[in-house]
Amino acid sequence: MTTFETTEISRLGRERCCSLIAAIAQVVWTTDACGQVIEDQPGWQAFTGQTSEEIRGTGWLAALYPDAREAASSDWADAVARGQRYKTTWRLRRRDGEYRSFSIHAAPVCGDQSAVREWVGCNIDITEHQQRDEERLRLHAKTSAAVAQLERQGREMQILQNLGDTLQACNSREEAYPFIALAATELFPGGSGALAVPVANVRELLETVTEWGGDPLKTGGWMRPDFAIEDCWALRRGVLHEPGTGTRCHHFRNQPDQPYVYLPLAVRGQVSGLLSVRFKEHPDERQRALLSTFGNAMALGLATLQLRETWHEQAIRGRGVSPGKG
Repeated sequence: MTTFETTEISRLGRERCCSLIAAIAQVVWTTDACGQVIEDQPGWQAFTGQTSEEIRGTGWLAALYPDAREAASSDWADAVARGQRYKTTWRLRRRDGEYRSFSIHAAPVCGDQSAVREWVGCNIDITEHQQRDEERLRLHAKTSAAVAQLERQGREMQILQNLGDTLQACNSREEAYPFIALAATELFPGGSGALAVPVANVRELLETVTEWGGDPLKTGGWMRPDFAIEDCWALRRGVLHEPGTGTRCHHFRNQPDQPYVYLPLAVRGQVSGLLSVRFKEHPDERQRALLSTFGNAMALGLATLQLRETWHEQAIRGRGVSPGKG
């Protein structure tokens, strides 16, 4: 085979290789053995809008996303120094100012003595592919969040139903208090709280009957043992209350250091208790709604137990037996 034939085969092979790369990639570029741009790069210039002079040396880096230029320069220099294939992802600024994501591939072209003669690189636009992946991730995250929310709501409804069934099975309010505290702990994990109920035969006065969360042995409890309705803004207003400037309640031993909410418990205008819950962070709308549902279930359950206690006492008195006997 003559030298001419060998040269022609080499030229055809290079052209075929370049045609194949051009068919795959949006941008094809070359550098010298040191990784420096020394000649025009038509594909790069057409995409970025940079001039021949602007891309010389490492001027092409100006087309990369600003925060990524330093790392890209360092990684490219390391690949050139090692003479190894280079593969990464860059965000390149198109001539209209939009940044597009590219998969970057570059390989050294070696001469007869295995020395690197030049580098050939290609950029493949993967913007749409990335966007599809991100959309799939967003949809997956939304689906997962929706499933988690449904599961959480299912658990909460089960807790509330169990509490309702338990309150129906209790013989007195005193027997119900531990179950109320347990349900509150499960519904509002990480929080703490207290329940106060009206004092028997004493109007306008409530007593704290149970607390949960925290360490009552160290704190001695955070609610006062008893207090008047006037001490509580929630009871005075008849609605859920989140204390703010000028509306702080006066029925706790020490000023709470966490966000807290008070909810009056009432059935047909008759107060059956006061629920207080402290949160690690300010409660959101979902937590407020759950608190109201929890409060409604408790109000009805406590009112039913209170009525049952009244009937029991009346029955005992009707038989002429003191409440402490029989």
